[in-house]
Amino acid sequence: EVTVTPTYSFKKWNGTEYVDATAQAPKDAGKYQVTVTIPQSTNYSQTVLTKVFNITQKELNVSFNKKEFVYGELSGTSDLKAETGASVTPIAGDSVDISISLGTPQFTANNYIRANTSGYSITATTTNGNYTLKVAEGDKLIINKKALTADVVKLDTTSFTYDGSNKTVTVEATTAEGNKISLTDDVQIGGTTEAINVKRNETTKAVEAYTVTVNAKNEGNYTGSVDLTWTIVPFELTDTNVTV
Repeated sequence: EVTVTPTYSFKKWNGTEYVDATAQAPKDAGKYQVTVTIPQSTNYSQTVLTKVFNITQKELNVSFNKKEFVYGELSGTSDLKAETGASVTPIAGDSVDISISLGTPQFTANNYIRANTSGYSITATTTNGNYTLKVAEGDKLIINKKALTADVVKLDTTSFTYDGSNKTVTVEATTAEGNKISLTDDVQIGGTTEAINVKRNETTKAVEAYTVTVNAKNEGNYTGSVDLTWTIVPFELTDTNVTV
């Protein structure tokens, strides 16, 4: 009985041709060509066989530690933490990085992701070519509107001294929220469409407290309303400003 030992040569498809012949059997995902050479023996001539085969990517399910946020919590996807599912895990020793992207995300001028209670679609990718990542159907990033409070907007001035003239106040973003709110897009005074950062003239000069109601716009990133109060205090008469 004659024993022959075949030899194997593997090449990987690079999109144009098969290249990089090696005797080492491949393990990475891709398209390959194997050439098997059976040497000549006493009763047989040399035989060469060629076959094409594929190693497909392993699919990993991706889950998220948190998918629902309030406007102002996300300026990108860095806080949207993802991990591969427990039921299908990477091969031992493999490192699988995960990058997250959102379908048609909308950002404010300061790069915060705009409120979207219907949700942004989520896509996960990895640079490890041996894996493909799958986000569960229906998984979306929800950005809820932020409640409009006195921590979000304020008056530039809350107290005037009576001098017989009409007074003007300006609604503006607070320091804490100033990099998140769009005064023009998100809120308005009363039921009007007046831009919130335009000074509002009050028609009375009386010494008393006044209230400006600031409402969140339906299409904005905030919800609800807040009353901001300012006062005109009495002018104090003294010996220096009274002539008898």
